[in-house]
Amino acid sequence: MKKARYWIKAHPCAVLIFCMTLVLLWFYYLQKNNTPRYFVDMKIDDYIPFTPFFVIPYLSWFIYMAIVLSYFFIYSRADFIRAGFFILCGMSISMLCYTLFPYGNQLRPEIVGHSPAQRILRFVYDLDPPNNCLPSIHVLNTMGIHFAILRSPKFVHMKKLKFLSGVLMILICLSTVLIKQHSAADVILAAVLGMILYLLIYRPRQVKPGTTKIQRRNGKI
Repeated sequence: MKKARYWIKAHPCAVLIFCMTLVLLWFYYLQKNNTPRYFVDMKIDDYIPFTPFFVIPYLSWFIYMAIVLSYFFIYSRADFIRAGFFILCGMSISMLCYTLFPYGNQLRPEIVGHSPAQRILRFVYDLDPPNNCLPSIHVLNTMGIHFAILRSPKFVHMKKLKFLSGVLMILICLSTVLIKQHSAADVILAAVLGMILYLLIYRPRQVKPGTTKIQRRNGKI
C-alpha cells in the first residue's frame, strides 16, 4: 500500500489521466444506454432564438480544451493538475447526476435548410443526442479551462489572451442554448457548480507579510 501511495504522489498526472479515462467511459456508456426519464426547460428557453451558426463556437470547445490542456501538460504540470482536477470533479458530479436523474430536453427544432452551418449542426444532432444534459459539461469544462488560464502564472501578464479566452468561454456557453442542445437550466446549474469548484480548487493565495506587488503578480508567494 505504501508503494502504491508513493507512486500516486510521484505520478499525479498519470493518475489524473487514468481517472479521466474512466469518467469518459462512464459518459460514453450513459450516452448509449441512458434513456431520459425527466425533461427540463425554462420559460426563457422559448425566447432564445435558434441560431445554427453558433455550432461553430460550440465545436470550438474541443479545440479550446485540447490546446490549453496540452500546453499545460508540456509546460506547467501544476496548472494541468489543477485544471484536470476541476474537470474530473465536475464531470464526476455530472455523471452522478445523469445516472440518478437521467434528464434530457425536447428543444431541438427540425433543421430544414442546407447552409454549411445547418449541415454541420445536423451532423452534431445525429452524433450527440440531447440526453444527459443537466448540468452542461460543455459549460462546466469551458469554465474550468478559462479559470486555469486566469490563475496560471504562465499568463500573468497576458491580458489580451485572458480577454480572448473569456470571450470564447462566453460564446461557447451561449452556443449550447442557441443551437438548442441545452436548456438555460443546464447552463445555470453548470455555472453554479463551476463557481463552487473554482472556490474550492483555486483558493486565494495567502500573501505573506512584506510581499511586494511584483512578487504577487509573478506568483512568487
